[in-house]
Amino acid sequence: MGTSRDDSRDAGTATSPDTTPRTGRAITAVAGATGRVSRQVVADLLTGGPAGSTRGRPMDPSDLVFLSRTPERAVETLTDPEHGEPVPQASKCDIRVGDYTDPEGMRRALAGVDTFFMVSMTESAGRVDAHRAAVAAARDAGVRHIVYLSFVGAAEDAVFTHAREHHATEQALRAAAADSGPAFTILRDSFYTEVTGQFIVPDPWRDSGEAIAGPAADGRTGFVTTADVAACAAAVLRDPAAHRGARTRSPGRRR
Repeated sequence: MGTSRDDSRDAGTATSPDTTPRTGRAITAVAGATGRVSRQVVADLLTGGPAGSTRGRPMDPSDLVFLSRTPERAVETLTDPEHGEPVPQASKCDIRVGDYTDPEGMRRALAGVDTFFMVSMTESAGRVDAHRAAVAAARDAGVRHIVYLSFVGAAEDAVFTHAREHHATEQALRAAAADSGPAFTILRDSFYTEVTGQFIVPDPWRDSGEAIAGPAADGRTGFVTTADVAACAAAVLRDPAAHRGARTRSPGRRR
């Protein structure tokens, strides 16, 4: 899966002043390391990508930070075969407690981080506020670039609640960048192929059988695999400056 940039990039992508002591290396933090997409992103970064793909240079484990609300599960998830192909290098990475609903904790977790891969938290009434708090924490911690996993069709007037919430988060990124905060890249993915089974219901138009149904009437969508989304994200994280202010849409098409 390739990445493609929008011809017109978002304005206001100034990086934040570097107020955090640096190690001389570029440090990348990945949120939700136990989740389906982030787990694959970590694997791609540490191994250079799956065999047969356009492989990148493997990242040194000391340059990668995992953020998780349950850090004790992070290494287990990445190294246990029950959760997928083991990534033994993960045990050498820094693991920090990262919870979007804890702004002070997020600031500590992001200290010294250059690039932050931000995924959305589980749907909840306070989801957008938590996302805004995470963006603010990244700005305050001196993060230089946020790569945010958004959703296709993100817009203020979107019918789909999920898309409206992602739009609000994108707006928070733009506002932070305009106020000398981190640069950003927005990756707009689509419904995951792996969750198609959740949309299977008894066929309402027939006496038997099943149908794939969703809250979109006659709307259509293109499903994408989490592996493709992760490959796209990993490619951007290897060289975030090259994707500064860009918006991509899965599978790599312009938004």
